[in-house]
Amino acid sequence: MRAKGEPVILAHIKEGVHRYGELWRRHVEYRLSEEGERLRPALQALYDWGTRRAADRGIAFEPLPIH
Repeated sequence: MRAKGEPVILAHIKEGVHRYGELWRRHVEYRLSEEGERLRPALQALYDWGTRRAADRGIAFEPLPIH
């Protein structure tokens, strides 16, 4: 997975030192590639396993929205 903003970040970095937050001034979205979409069932299975494991151990977390 590559961020589409990498060239922009590199352009800013070449100008000098920047803190992390200064480099991410715009909203960045990530999504699975076509090839990555083929992994969706496996990723969902891992997420479901983690959710059950957390519940079994009494660990509270906010579930991710499903798109």
